[in-house]
Amino acid sequence: MTNAWENVRSSDYYRSVMQNMGRPSGGNRVRYGKRGEGVLPNYQVEAVDGVVVCFSAKSHRQSRTYSKFQDQNLSRPYSFAEVQEMLERSLSSSPPS
Repeated sequence: MTNAWENVRSSDYYRSVMQNMGRPSGGNRVRYGKRGEGVLPNYQVEAVDGVVVCFSAKSHRQSRTYSKFQDQNLSRPYSFAEVQEMLERSLSSSPPS
């Protein structure tokens, strides 16, 4: 069984997540929200230095409401490479334009 954030079909969603994660070699991780409908989950980026930034899934802008989501409502941490794999899967499952 896959998780909702692994089934997002929008390649733009994953590209924006990766952009908010920073450099591929930076070591930052992303954790996806498990609440809501899972169509475009909110997420938080956890930097190597411990800084956490929450993002709205629709705008990919920093959340004004939350400084950190609750751990029980988040996925496990995913690396840049794992998000890149999700992007590649979304591209292969998208219908041709």
